[in-house]
Amino acid sequence: MLKGIKGAVKVLNSLDPEQRDRVLEIIKNQDPSLAEELKNNLVSLDDIIHLTVPMLVDFTRNISLKDLGLALRLAKEETKEFIFSNVSQSMKEEIEEGLLGRPVPLKEALAALNKVMIVFRDKIERGEIVLEGDIKIID
Repeated sequence: MLKGIKGAVKVLNSLDPEQRDRVLEIIKNQDPSLAEELKNNLVSLDDIIHLTVPMLVDFTRNISLKDLGLALRLAKEETKEFIFSNVSQSMKEEIEEGLLGRPVPLKEALAALNKVMIVFRDKIERGEIVLEGDIKIID
């Protein structure tokens, strides 16, 4: 059974971006502070910019680079720049096939994004990827 904010975030993270935005809008109409808290806890592809290079390399080994390219069609420019500046030339070329290839329906790009995000969230949950805000300092 899912409980509290963590459970709600897990459900929201499993939705495609359009569905997630609709649900958050409904929540915002009822409870704006809850909607804001949920939004602050969501993980998106743009969070990849918080990875170290070794985490990024490990992540890219576990996904289809073509899917990553398709997913990047929906990402911020900063995210694309971060990835391209931290991967090999051959990986960059493979990612660009998806990013710069033929036009695709939004549904196809969203499906690729979903595949990439499943792996991204799984690695976060297993502690293999640590986002900037998740780092705890111990004295």
